[in-house]
Amino acid sequence: MQSTTQWWTHCILVSLFVSLAMYGCGTDDEDSTPRITPTPRIDATLLRRWTLASIERADGTVVTSDTPYTYTVTFTQEKISLEQQQILGIREALQLSLRDGCNSCSGGYTIGVAGFLSISIDGCTLVLCLPPPALANLFIGALSNASSYEVGGNTLRIGGIDGASGARLMLHFSAN
Repeated sequence: MQSTTQWWTHCILVSLFVSLAMYGCGTDDEDSTPRITPTPRIDATLLRRWTLASIERADGTVVTSDTPYTYTVTFTQEKISLEQQQILGIREALQLSLRDGCNSCSGGYTIGVAGFLSISIDGCTLVLCLPPPALANLFIGALSNASSYEVGGNTLRIGGIDGASGARLMLHFSAN
């Protein structure tokens, strides 16, 4: 037989759980359909493959792509199924792929107001290339720490931070 203290503790916990469950259900006048987060309007000129032309450091020095490697990033926006919309709460998937001349990476991105850009790189291949691409770490690190973008015709500028030094960088791309 349970002690009186255990019985009261059990009653209080059950009451608390029921109260929280009822509060979470809301009132009958609320719309019970799942909330879908609207995807921000994306400038269609961003949605293409871009080739790195140069990286500009905060001190004004410019680093150009090391041949024979080509550094690219491709932005895509894809509609997703109704089932995925209900699970994820979004209408479209914002995905990107990039190549550092040797390896490929994939991930997603978020666009915000006033040119805000956030990139998440989910994974990269790990191919050993000889000689290794000199700009690979700088390129991937800067994109991983992107904070802004600007599209002007066939040029794209992405503002980021060097993951190793913390210095601000500007990546300059041209459209393919």
